[in-house]
Amino acid sequence: MEPQQQSFDTFGRWMLTRLHADLTASAEYSTSPLHRYFAALYEHMRTNPEVYFIPAEPFVTFFARVTLTPEESAQHEALKAARMRVRKVVFAYLEFLFNLGCASVPNGGNLQLPRAEFEKLAAEGAKKAKSRHFLTALERSGLSFSAGDPVIVTNPVYPGMPAALGAFSQACAQVKDFGFYLFRRGDFAVFDGKTAPDFSDALRFAPQPFQAEIAETDARLGQMRFKREIFVDGGDMTYRLRYSKKGDQVVYWSRIQETFQADFRHYLRWKLDSDLTPRLFARLDETDPGLADRVFAGLKPCAHCYGGNCMDRKQVERGGVVKEACNGSGWNHIGYDRLDYENLWTVLAALDDLVAGKIKH
Repeated sequence: MEPQQQSFDTFGRWMLTRLHADLTASAEYSTSPLHRYFAALYEHMRTNPEVYFIPAEPFVTFFARVTLTPEESAQHEALKAARMRVRKVVFAYLEFLFNLGCASVPNGGNLQLPRAEFEKLAAEGAKKAKSRHFLTALERSGLSFSAGDPVIVTNPVYPGMPAALGAFSQACAQVKDFGFYLFRRGDFAVFDGKTAPDFSDALRFAPQPFQAEIAETDARLGQMRFKREIFVDGGDMTYRLRYSKKGDQVVYWSRIQETFQADFRHYLRWKLDSDLTPRLFARLDETDPGLADRVFAGLKPCAHCYGGNCMDRKQVERGGVVKEACNGSGWNHIGYDRLDYENLWTVLAALDDLVAGKIKH
């Protein structure tokens, strides 16, 4: 099965659907008034974007081809800008909640903070959201802000939510790099010492048809002592799994839910202009006839996305045919059926043996 990209009418609904889907799934946390508030907020923003002044930027599915026409390239840049406009407004509300929690102290099940600090946070949020009715929108989500000084923050719909927001925001603020990520997904494991995304978070976000293969590949690479790193792109809500070996001589990527790509893609790269390439082809010719040709055909052709002497543009030869390939993308036309996963593991094992010196030719 080839992966597809789920379609939406607007970037706002695309983004809020992902935010809701990435909320922590733990039953232990789902009954918390704060977790319930996050879930309701994302759903209310998704179904009522006009209340939050979220731009109605139309969503366009990914470009699957290697090269784009000049018109498509211009459209692609315009789409990236549209995505960021939507992100800026959506995140304005989340950043306000995060900062509100950090700046406040508990007052029973509520929060309180100095009027001057509250006005400052509200002004920053309104500027980012480009709306004078920023606080009114948040009041539609259940929050209430008192007059006077100090400001008392309550939530009659979700009692106890404000005090929980304060404790949670302050715990997330102590986490370097991934504090806001843990906050926007309501990940209360931060109280137990969690400081970064883990593999289960990424796997749950992957399209269901590919979860078993992603998990199995992760296990096999772990057995081969590949180092796994997990990255999260805040603009995309994208999980990127990077596995590397021997000083990045061999790197395998799984990329989940990228904006302008299919909902899952994976690729394998190594130093194409090193002796690894002819040695890999020779090894595959011995063990799996035809697989080297498949790998060669699947190397991403250079799209000349950078003019001049691009450092990633490498010449690869196979059977008298010379191909200009993109070293950064490597073998990126790996299919998604069971046979292709078996082929992936075969190639990974061969590269691993070559790098380790287990194969001499």
